[in-house]
Amino acid sequence: MSVVRRHLALSCAISTTLLALAPDAAVATLNVGPIQLSGNLQSQNLVRSADQESYAFIQNRNTLHLQLDYDWLQAGKFYNKYNIPFLASSHLFIKYRGAYDSIYDTTPGILEKEDIHGRAYGGLNFFEFAKLEGFQRKTFSIDGFSQSTRDALKFENQLREAYADIKFRGIPLTVRAGRQQIVWGETDNFRMLDRANP
Repeated sequence: MSVVRRHLALSCAISTTLLALAPDAAVATLNVGPIQLSGNLQSQNLVRSADQESYAFIQNRNTLHLQLDYDWLQAGKFYNKYNIPFLASSHLFIKYRGAYDSIYDTTPGILEKEDIHGRAYGGLNFFEFAKLEGFQRKTFSIDGFSQSTRDALKFENQLREAYADIKFRGIPLTVRAGRQQIVWGETDNFRMLDRANP
């Protein structure tokens, strides 16, 4: 076995072991009476390599998900004390997502000098083509963004869902009011629209 193959086999074995022992995302749930607060914190790191000697991070995103479930009205009573007329029950749901990507602060960059197929730049390398088209080199990297643009891209701060389910007393009516995301799809393993099925 050659030294290169032995080095490759050892690298694969170490990588597999590290991936097997890597921790999962941090998840927490807290229940206090009718309130449930849950969330998780995760990190996603992506690396890009132009060749075997160089690499650069292209994403280092840290994401926080928080979710609040609150049965604030049960059996027509608020805190089991105050009777609310016309309402049988109500449930409040809030979902938040915040993210920070530090790539826009560290601004690493690898620019591909050659097209993988050799056709995109008309026989020129990337920098020659960009100069011919009148673009500056920094236009194609994160450094080329203004500070305000980088600040806008590096943070995500969204209240994804916030709604209340309200069930009325004495009439068969339930109302869901607020912002809700409905994600749907097919679960029968038959993809009708996106590709041919054999």
